[in-house]
Parts: sequence; C-alpha cells; structure tokens
Amino acid sequence: FFDTAPAEFESRPGKVRDTLVTVQREWRDLLTRTAEDARQLGEFEARADPALLAFELRALMETANGTSVLENDRDTPYAMAHAAIGARLDALATPGTPRPWSGSA
Repeated sequence: FFDTAPAEFESRPGKVRDTLVTVQREWRDLLTRTAEDARQLGEFEARADPALLAFELRALMETANGTSVLENDRDTPYAMAHAAIGARLDALATPGTPRPWSGSA
C-alpha cells in the first residue's frame, strides 16, 4: 500500500496524503539514521552520505515494486534491486564489516 498509494494521492490534499507523507518521511529518516549509525560505528566509510544512501535505497526498492507490478514479474525486479543495494552497501562498507545483505557474516 505505502509503495503504490503515493502515486494516486500525491496531488490530492487530505488525510490520506498527509499520512502517506508522514510514513514516507519516517521510513526515509529511519534509513538515514541507520546509515549514520553505521558510519559513526565505523561500519561505513566516513565519506558515506546517509541521506543520499537513504534516497538511493528507496529509489531502488520503489523501482523494484513498480516494475514488478507493471511487468507482472515477482522475481527479476527484486533480484536486481537486491543486487544493486548489495553493491551500494559493499561500496560503503569498511573492511571487516559483516555483510548480512550478501548472505555472509
């Protein structure tokens, strides 16, 4: 619901849109805080931009969802998003940091 409803309600003022905005911001903020925590703990390189990473992750997930629905393909878009997200996280992770997204610790 929270991935498809914004397209329908983004230009409609009201409580549904306001709730969607709140949920989207909370999700973005959670991703940003998590990336910032990883950076502060030394799990991500100092050059990591938590807000940019949160945007990139959301973009990849939302694209996978939209493509999956549009193309009626429940596997390929998510596999591609998983690979892209893993590559992005790998690019920021410091040596020795566990990489649970790759299936290894």
